[in-house]
Amino acid sequence: MKSRGKGKPGKLELHFSSNTHKSALVDFSNFTLNCNHIDKLLNKENRQAAIQISAQKQFHKDVIKILFDVTRTLARQGLSFRGDGDENNGNFKQIILLLSRYCPTMKTWLEETAFRPYHVTYMSHDSQNEFIHLLAKETKKKLYQK
Repeated sequence: MKSRGKGKPGKLELHFSSNTHKSALVDFSNFTLNCNHIDKLLNKENRQAAIQISAQKQFHKDVIKILFDVTRTLARQGLSFRGDGDENNGNFKQIILLLSRYCPTMKTWLEETAFRPYHVTYMSHDSQNEFIHLLAKETKKKLYQK
């Protein structure tokens, strides 16, 4: 469409730059990524891939919940997380290894470490510090709300 005058934007240009159009584009992209999209429902391979991705996400959420629970327990009891120089001597790692004997989720997580990119286990001292920091942040947030 033509502009409304010299230097003035046309109707299409105004529409494409409007917040309503941008919001509709975001909604559309979210819809197409959603597993209920018609193309994914009709295509068996896409549907299987979506189911597998969903299962992997749930598995990883379960692992992170367990790691946070171990962090919360050690912090609540006032126990140290790491040992004296030996990488495998810390309370955090020992509790994770103990849980892996009885919890299939943790056992699978630790066994599949070699197959993951960068061999991520979230058991390093940096990850432990990040868990502690996130729990402290959440605790402060709850205290401020009260």
